[in-house]
Amino acid sequence: MNDRLKFRAIFNVPYTDENGEEKETKIVIPNVMVGRGLDVGFSDNELLESIEKLILSEEQKEEIKDFFDNNSNCIDDDYYFIYADVIAQCTGLKDKNGKLIYENDYLKIRNKTGTIFIRVRVDFYMGCFMVYDSDNIGNYLRILFDECWEIEIIGNTHENLDLLGEKQ
Repeated sequence: MNDRLKFRAIFNVPYTDENGEEKETKIVIPNVMVGRGLDVGFSDNELLESIEKLILSEEQKEEIKDFFDNNSNCIDDDYYFIYADVIAQCTGLKDKNGKLIYENDYLKIRNKTGTIFIRVRVDFYMGCFMVYDSDNIGNYLRILFDECWEIEIIGNTHENLDLLGEKQ
């Protein structure tokens, strides 16, 4: 359960496309330190690894790196402290593939009888993690501790809004 205190941050960052038009993409930075408000801190290495995962040109990736350089309250060149658009806490649990489950993740859940709950969302509410299905019926996340359940992460609310029909 040491992972329970992990956080990830999601940023909406601008870049210029091939036609010279300003676009926006989301970048996820894992393993952030949460400060006051929605300020988070992370290393230059975490940023570079996250930028590398984007399907953009090298010039566009450099533009995103410059965005963080220009908008961060960093004390030195190796660490960023910046306002995040979204911060998600880790539940401390993993899916069937060993991937950590975070707040606002979408899950596909199946039990031994073949019952499948598709497109459920993890949310932190009243001091505990809850699972909500597409009808917003809350169930305690305790089902994830039971070996009868097979859990798989299929996305999150910030990158896959269409999974629950949510609008931004």
